[in-house]
Amino acid sequence: MNQTPHSPARERTDDDADLPAEFDLLAHSVAPVTPPSSLKDRLLASVRAEPTVVRVGETPFEKTDLPGVDTRHLALDADRDRTTRIVRLHAGSKLPTHRHADVEEGYVLSGDLRWGDRQLGAGDYFRFAADSDHPEQWSENGCLILVTGATP
Repeated sequence: MNQTPHSPARERTDDDADLPAEFDLLAHSVAPVTPPSSLKDRLLASVRAEPTVVRVGETPFEKTDLPGVDTRHLALDADRDRTTRIVRLHAGSKLPTHRHADVEEGYVLSGDLRWGDRQLGAGDYFRFAADSDHPEQWSENGCLILVTGATP
């Protein structure tokens, strides 16, 4: 077996059988690098991080500038400029045509959501591509929608 000055002797195993011998050469052709200690701290912190839990009543719905439309913010990822929220449309309320720079995804939790000739109900999912125009949306009977997307 070929060795470089940086590689310990290692026999190929059955797990390596599908890999060309050049992979061994490539893997052992670089000198080992000691990662910065801050990397270990960051990795351990992310592994130990508690999940985000938002309980009913902890974050109330907030009124928006649109009549009959409220939002309940669940999470914000400031690094990626993304938010997760529940949008509540009261019966007869509308969301005007608008545009998002990023992808927006939604899942109808209850009620009805409509645009054009589409009618979505509880359990239906939708996705608008980045830089797309969202048509006017409305709800005849009211609805709750779980939405993730760019921070409004």
